[in-house]
Amino acid sequence: MLIPQLPAKRARVAASSTPFADRRLHADVYSLVAVLYQRVDDERHHTAFHESGHAVAAYRLGWPFSYVTIEPSDMTAGHLHSLPVLAEPLPYLGRKDRIDIVRSVKVSLAGVIATRAAGFHDPYDGSDGDYMDVLALLNVLCDGIDDLETTIVRLADETAEMLREQKTWALVEAVASALLHRRTLGYRAVHNLAMRCSA
Repeated sequence: MLIPQLPAKRARVAASSTPFADRRLHADVYSLVAVLYQRVDDERHHTAFHESGHAVAAYRLGWPFSYVTIEPSDMTAGHLHSLPVLAEPLPYLGRKDRIDIVRSVKVSLAGVIATRAAGFHDPYDGSDGDYMDVLALLNVLCDGIDDLETTIVRLADETAEMLREQKTWALVEAVASALLHRRTLGYRAVHNLAMRCSA
């Protein structure tokens, strides 16, 4: 863990040695700081698994990317920097375009699937942008709301099944751990981790 835990014993020692008249207030403030540190640490772990899910799905599906990061920006807590594959706009959907849309959707869905598989359930879920990307891409591909709903469920199930594979999940965990320590990983670093996980 990168942010140290602040144990209750340390809070009690700090409270007993403080010159403040109200030692209980001081201990409460110290405990609040410990809770805030824990929340920041939880958010970093959540983001690391989320971005790892994107990166591993992209790697497994052959979707090109240059790096993945948990460095926050104005808009996100982290991101996968994908290389452009789809032409904008898509005047005609050929077979390759359809395959690329499906791969892109799976990469977008993999972040939230990975965080939930790791035991995180929504408190810091910043997947709104991912869901908007999925809807925009599938709107081009699907015929009506029923087809859209069926397609999202099918692609989410396929993505979850891919991430559940033993070596793939080991890679998700390895990339998340590396992101917690290095914050940013290039494609080559993800590839090297994949080679170690599949050995």
